[in-house]
Amino acid sequence: MAAVWLAAPSPGAPSPAPESLLTPAVVEEVLASAIERVTVYPSSALVTRTAEVPGPGEYVIEGLPHGLNSSSVRVRAEGMQVMRVDVRQRFVRAVPDARLGALQTELERLRAEERALVVERTAARDQVRFYRELLQKRMDGAAAGADPDVETWRQGGAFLSAGLATAFDELRVMEGAVEDKREEVRELEVEIARGTGGSGHAVQDVYVSLDGPAGRPAAIELDYLIGGAWWSSAYDLRADQALRTVGLTYRADVVQQTGEDWSDVELYLSTSNPMVGAAPPQLASIRLSLEQYHLRFAGRPNASPQERFAELSSLGYLDELDFEIEEAMSATVLQNAGSLRYKVARRETIPSRHDGSRVLIGGAELSVEAEHRTVPALDASVWLRGRATNDSQWELLPGTASVYFGGDFVGRTELDHIRTGEEFVLDLGLDPNVTVERIELEDKAGSAGFFGSKETLSKSWRLRFKATGAAARRPDGSVRVVVHEVLPKSRHEDLEVDLEFARPALSEAARFAADRADEGILTWELSVPHMGEATIEWGYELTFPEDMELIR
Repeated sequence: MAAVWLAAPSPGAPSPAPESLLTPAVVEEVLASAIERVTVYPSSALVTRTAEVPGPGEYVIEGLPHGLNSSSVRVRAEGMQVMRVDVRQRFVRAVPDARLGALQTELERLRAEERALVVERTAARDQVRFYRELLQKRMDGAAAGADPDVETWRQGGAFLSAGLATAFDELRVMEGAVEDKREEVRELEVEIARGTGGSGHAVQDVYVSLDGPAGRPAAIELDYLIGGAWWSSAYDLRADQALRTVGLTYRADVVQQTGEDWSDVELYLSTSNPMVGAAPPQLASIRLSLEQYHLRFAGRPNASPQERFAELSSLGYLDELDFEIEEAMSATVLQNAGSLRYKVARRETIPSRHDGSRVLIGGAELSVEAEHRTVPALDASVWLRGRATNDSQWELLPGTASVYFGGDFVGRTELDHIRTGEEFVLDLGLDPNVTVERIELEDKAGSAGFFGSKETLSKSWRLRFKATGAAARRPDGSVRVVVHEVLPKSRHEDLEVDLEFARPALSEAARFAADRADEGILTWELSVPHMGEATIEWGYELTFPEDMELIR
């Protein structure tokens, strides 16, 4: 340990303060450190600083941000033992005391220069006034009828005019010089006011005691968690004109307001939260009791169990245990589901500021299947979309994606969490080269059953599609259009809904089955030839008692 022991006092010498006897006067060596590595979490960051030490001893790393979590500080030393780590807070004045005296002296010098410039400016103003008055007298004399020698009068006027112009130029220079000097004075006064007013900021210093072989240099690493940092996912998705692949560019928007710049650091991005404990919360059984509820609710024999439970709770009757119920009531079990951690390919510089910095995580080509989609009952437009599969090496976290189709920017969309191998939809806007026309074939009411006891309502349509130079055509030139129509669902046992016909047949794809069963949405996967037409015809019939009214 680099320490100097104080000697005992000699006879007759003044007694030192008791606490100074046999107390080491430790001199810590200030280490220069640099940030080597940063791991950014959703609401904090783990910063790793590195430094070199010449051997065992006492050291301090000064001026770390006030916002670091002091309990998270860890120190590692190569080939040495860390004996002690202390974190101490210190207030740093905006202007150090040693500098205040120099600033005051500088301020007096500037004020003296300002006063001298003001005197010179006054002289320049007097010179301008002098020439103006002489010129005015000459003009007044000419107006009074004086008849001077013309050449002499002309030369004198030229002399005065030149003198006035020169005086004006000097005055402008002096005005600017005075204003510049006053600005210097104002800036220095503000700096002195900050220093004398006690303004400044808090920092934290880390003191480290190391033990090991004497004279052996070593590298140390200092880790600490700090708030004021976060990151979010951002994507570019570029579909080619044929819509066979989608280029994925995966980026991250990193924001850090920690108070220290991260310059040329190794950067990691993680979805874990180190501020949360490693273990999940524990559920405990809920023990309830009921007492003589049959007496309390004698006047309300139809009271529900929930009503009885609520009233007994309010009256405090659930404190005495008659029986136990062991269950988790509306409880959610939290699990450690693991986390994702990305290492950014290159070293990055992320300054501490309010806006974010965008860094590249990577890129990939994703497979995609093109399709057109339309809902003719609502809109006569046909929309282009791609069903892409995330066959990249990354899980795509929720974030904003900028979507491009060919060389055109389509717009922005929000991506959900997409795991590797999972499918997602990429909407690419309208395709004006595919059109649909919805033609009503039948809308007829009638009767059915014995003696016309049932009312019927029949409806049918024809959907006519045309394709002229559509985007994302298949090898044979055709386009695939997913068409959605809706078959009404009955909410009454006496109302029957029958799909009478659908030509061509409905799609049997599993991804449409749930919508058909739950919502009555019918789906066709129609092939429309290039520069040709295709049609869908379908209809349904409603049957209900004639004395009842059909409502929606």
